Amino acid sequence: MFGADLWASDWNRMTPKQELKLITDRLKAARKGIILFHDPKAQTAAMLPAFLRYLRDNDYHVVHIVPAVPGAEGAH
Repeated sequence: MFGADLWASDWNRMTPKQELKLITDRLKAARKGIILFHDPKAQTAAMLPAFLRYLRDNDYHVVHIVPAVPGAEGAH
């Protein structure tokens, strides 16, 4: 289980451009963290390519999180 550090607030109606500004402003302030997006939102889907470009252009990294493998806790 984990939480989110930044919310996109994409449950609120806004344009993809407004959402991009909102989340990039929040990310600039925090400088890192887990960002929560709601993938069924059309505005979020439309904004996502620009957000990924922003991350790349500003040296952020996308991390892939996968579920733990049962019984692998001690297998380092």
